[in-house]
Amino acid sequence: MKPIEATEGAGIAAKYPSDQWTVRPGSVKLTPSRFSNLLGDVRMSERRPGPRSAVVGTCTFSPYPLRGLNHRDVLLREGLQLLDDMAREADAQGESLDLVVLPEYFAQGEQGTLAEKAEAFDGRTVTAVAERTRRFDTNAAVPLALKEDGEFFNALVFIDRQGEHVGTYRKVNPVPGENGLCESGVTPGREVPVFDLDIGRVGAQICFDAYFEEAWRALGRAGAELVVFPSAMSAVMGLKAHAYTNQYYVLASTWNVPTVIVDPVGREVARTHDRNQALVAKIDLDYCVYSNHRVDFVTELVEKYEGRIHMDWHPEELMWIVTSSDPSLPVDEFMKREKLATTRGYLAEAGAKLAKIRAEESAPRTVPGRQ
Repeated sequence: MKPIEATEGAGIAAKYPSDQWTVRPGSVKLTPSRFSNLLGDVRMSERRPGPRSAVVGTCTFSPYPLRGLNHRDVLLREGLQLLDDMAREADAQGESLDLVVLPEYFAQGEQGTLAEKAEAFDGRTVTAVAERTRRFDTNAAVPLALKEDGEFFNALVFIDRQGEHVGTYRKVNPVPGENGLCESGVTPGREVPVFDLDIGRVGAQICFDAYFEEAWRALGRAGAELVVFPSAMSAVMGLKAHAYTNQYYVLASTWNVPTVIVDPVGREVARTHDRNQALVAKIDLDYCVYSNHRVDFVTELVEKYEGRIHMDWHPEELMWIVTSSDPSLPVDEFMKREKLATTRGYLAEAGAKLAKIRAEESAPRTVPGRQ
């Protein structure tokens, strides 16, 4: 299983203009964007069709300084225990895990220098979690301080069900300090990759990234269906805004309560209520968002397909999340059959029309003079 290649961006945060940031996955042909279309360029036909239910596991885990834990072996052990809790919770629901995630720096501890705490890809943290992915037959997103080619990164390593390395996201917006260093010596990442797991296309952001919109939009343009967000803070309102704007699921894992899972119209799917609490939920990554205020029209559509099509109504935003339970009728085929435009497609068309109108309005006009 290979990660999708991504081109290097033109720097991060204040170092690059927002209109230059782009991601170009190898399997999707994208062109640089000036963000005139906030919801992306990836067409529904380029997504893997058919129902794709995914059981995702996450947690709130309060390490240092919230619980006074600093010993790295203890932190790792307790983090692995939470993975075990996720597996038990999924089993209690009659399901099995497809993707698990733990919070930012969950096993690094506060004591020691970054050089002392950082690990290679084959270090203790990834190795231990990889054993769990094989045991539970699940994908995993593993946060750690990564040591790579003499540099240190705040990273999220994706591994598959066989415990193999799929790809790595390196935090593009680490917190800058007054000493000129980011997070005690972390190098900012320069790519925003997406990865094709067996459940769908997944991207990542980490903690402080929540405040910077450019990368979240780039993930939307690259066709991310789920964005994993390990963090210290919960950032609930920010995650809802990013999910709503870019129409993908967000799976958080945080030190602080609550940890949330957010759907593509910005609603909470589930949240934790206690420290050291595992959370498991089932989502479907073959979906689209459809906007229509006519509930009677949508009700007739659902009845027409006799339970094969499901449309989940969000009345505050006049949006529906469309999914299918029929492998022979994936969501994009249903939308084509009924000649319906997704919200993403409609807004792309509206954005193009508005750009044309603005261009025409900016052209010189001849104003009749007085006789």
